[in-house]
Amino acid sequence: MTLSITGFAAGQHYNHYGGASNYQCLPLHPEHSATSAATSSRNYIYGAEYEAISDVFSTVAQDQNVPCALCYTAGRSTTVTIPAKRNCPEKWTKEYEGYLMAGHYSHKHSYNYVCVDSHPEAVVGRGGNENGALFYPTQTSCPSIGHCPPYIEGSELTCVVCSK
Repeated sequence: MTLSITGFAAGQHYNHYGGASNYQCLPLHPEHSATSAATSSRNYIYGAEYEAISDVFSTVAQDQNVPCALCYTAGRSTTVTIPAKRNCPEKWTKEYEGYLMAGHYSHKHSYNYVCVDSHPEAVVGRGGNENGALFYPTQTSCPSIGHCPPYIEGSELTCVVCSK
């Protein structure tokens, strides 16, 4: 197994209703694209921490940030989405880059984070403000992430889809 990226775990705030339902492994060195002022029309991502774990781990880990890694096993084909990156690790093929998106943090349903191509397409002949399932860009929340800089408060998180 080969280590490709190291970082820290992140996800939705524990008290938000919507947003996303899966954790992300944010790299220690993000690659930014567009930035904008923070707004309520976004999803947010927060640093993850160990909570209520004294029964399984030492209490030293309580409230500490959770590290993570992306690994690859040779001989097996794989596709991976890497948040906060615009380029793939060495010897990987970039399928596309875009923005990390999920549902709005205050909505009543959560979705998985997805990487939406930076040049999105639309279904021809179908459109309108139906307000069904919605995609929102994901912005960093610096006080919670604790890695600012290099992360930027209010910056939309990029992502890249890589294959090998």
